[in-house]
Amino acid sequence: MTDRQNSLKKRYRYLPKDGLNAREAALCILLSVTEEGEKANNCLADHLRESSLSPKDRALVTAIVDGTLDYLIRIDHILSGYSRKPLRFMNAEAKGILRMSVYQILFLDRIPDSAACNEAVEIAKRRGLGGLSGFINAVLRNLIRDKEKDPGKFSEFSDEHIRYSVPKWLYKRIVTEFGHDRAEDIFSAWLEKRGLTVRLNTSLMDEEDILSMLDEDGVSYEKIDMEFLLRNHGIDIPERFIPHVYKISGVFGVTSLSAFQKGLIAVQDPASTLPAAMACPEEGSTIIDVCAAPGGKALQLCDLLRGTGLVEARDVSEQKIGLIKENADRMGFKNLRISCADALTPDEDSYYRADIVMADLPCSGLGIVGRKPDIKLNIKNYSIEELKELQREMLTLVSRYVKPHGRLIYSTCTITREEDEDNAVWAATHLGFKLESSIKILPSKDHDGFFVAVLRKEFV
Repeated sequence: MTDRQNSLKKRYRYLPKDGLNAREAALCILLSVTEEGEKANNCLADHLRESSLSPKDRALVTAIVDGTLDYLIRIDHILSGYSRKPLRFMNAEAKGILRMSVYQILFLDRIPDSAACNEAVEIAKRRGLGGLSGFINAVLRNLIRDKEKDPGKFSEFSDEHIRYSVPKWLYKRIVTEFGHDRAEDIFSAWLEKRGLTVRLNTSLMDEEDILSMLDEDGVSYEKIDMEFLLRNHGIDIPERFIPHVYKISGVFGVTSLSAFQKGLIAVQDPASTLPAAMACPEEGSTIIDVCAAPGGKALQLCDLLRGTGLVEARDVSEQKIGLIKENADRMGFKNLRISCADALTPDEDSYYRADIVMADLPCSGLGIVGRKPDIKLNIKNYSIEELKELQREMLTLVSRYVKPHGRLIYSTCTITREEDEDNAVWAATHLGFKLESSIKILPSKDHDGFFVAVLRKEFV
């Protein structure tokens, strides 16, 4: 066993051993998330990195994990009607098997219902739950029978928070803030599975030549109209700053693409390209990105600077810095400096040194639930207020790094007013900045939710 495997074994009680099939690997990952509070994307990455599963099986694992978490509240509601024992008192592994099996039966058409049921029973036996295999079989057989009798039974619910699989308090909060119709659009977007999007590094190669490389690798692509997205939200920036973003398909993994290996494309959601685009950096600028991991915005800025100036990418841990370095090494930008630094610790050497400070700060993450469904399951109402105060503390410290008349780009991947508009106005009011522009993008089938505010320092 490698050092990495030993480390993961200590971290994850339910670490799947290599050699497990896709469904049992998915079960182990789900249990790490639901029983141990681990983040789903981290678990998936850690569990699959050294796995011998085929690309097709890796895709199945990801689909089962993400899909089960997407619909967990609805699934648990359905299961409560088939079991006398409350779910909270059920054996954790048996509950996990039932949850992911219900997801497969109700949402994955390519998997026969009988196969999902039989595999659930076999997994239970292999994991020492032979005594519960009859119970699992009975629950799933009854579910399948009811589905065959009334296919619409499991999609129509009197409580809309169950239909959209959103915690009740969060459902009420989003409806109150955005109104019923816009809230429904947000909830629907959270359940929508979007395609893979990439941003082109056009300072390294012309757009047409990068697309030719994608053609050679058999990739299908469609350009996202970023100019329309910006102008539709009242933002007009020079054309040279508008990112080249494409939705791609026809590939199992982006890492196999020659354009990716040469650093010519970066996996990035369209909404997350907006902070760097709205920063509009002039060539030769000094930019400090205080919460940079995994490095998408910092590397986009390097591209926009066309090899000039300096982008300092900072984050709080060596693990996060490692993510930035991994991407930076592939792209080879020479105007990037990476360092480990806590945004809550003042750096006096950086005072009044940056033309632009990028502050994409920790937030509730409600804009990216479509990609990280465990966020909606774990976020608490009180956490939003705590995060708002944390963001203000960070803004107070990092705003000191901005030169007079320089810019502070404040952004979050969430949609709450407290963390977005309120904090932008607060920074302008209390920190000596003028709010020049802001944009709020709500989650959709095409992109994440995001907030960006451009603030200019008026005085020291």
